Amino acid sequence: IGLDSASGIRVYSMTAPIRNLDIHDNLFDSGIRWGSVAYEPKISGEGVHFLAGVQDSRIYRNVFIAWSHSGIYLDGHLPGSPGVNRNLVFDNEFHCGPHSSYFDYCRPFGIDGIQAGSAEYNVVFNNRMHDFSVAAQVNGNNNYLVGNTCYNTSNSKTRRLPTGQCFSLQPYQWSRDNLVANNTMAYTADVAIQLIPGRGGVSAGHRIVNNIMYGCGLDTRPTRRDACIALARDDSVGPQVLIN
Repeated sequence: IGLDSASGIRVYSMTAPIRNLDIHDNLFDSGIRWGSVAYEPKISGEGVHFLAGVQDSRIYRNVFIAWSHSGIYLDGHLPGSPGVNRNLVFDNEFHCGPHSSYFDYCRPFGIDGIQAGSAEYNVVFNNRMHDFSVAAQVNGNNNYLVGNTCYNTSNSKTRRLPTGQCFSLQPYQWSRDNLVANNTMAYTADVAIQLIPGRGGVSAGHRIVNNIMYGCGLDTRPTRRDACIALARDDSVGPQVLIN
């Protein structure tokens, strides 16, 4: 699905939410090949894009190769929409290695919420993410990232700051109380997890629990070398819970 296209599957509702979709056992291959120009916001390159009001749906047993923005984008950033909530993302493989595409800006998945309840209670579990250049971005509230495997990340050459994390929790709009638990993260170009400032709001209350991290910060700036977690010193990055 989606070879040389801007989107593979796009689901959109600003009124009554769309529910109970099953998207499974597909190959989503490579999107638009833009070279090294990175993400173009006017043509968002998503394998599966749930936009505004998609709920209680499942994305599973798919392979996502080298999408130019996200393999899966749970996108609740439009004001007044019903929200992208209670979706399950599991048993998928995401990879964006040098043999799968021509561009250098590719993340496994993203979750974005503009306010409380616009992207919440989504569960991302038992996925395999490897050979990609931009961290999975986690915003919204009360989302669960559990039991995933992430390895062999790189830093995008199109960005000034290091991008080779597994998970990035930042207040792009709204980022509260998300759980990152029981994941294995290895051989990352930058840290495995970062909690950093974003465009607005506060990123707080996240729980980083029972994760295994090793071989972190292998190809990054000296101040982050060999670190597995980066916590920004900024008023927008509030209290977090880091255990085990």
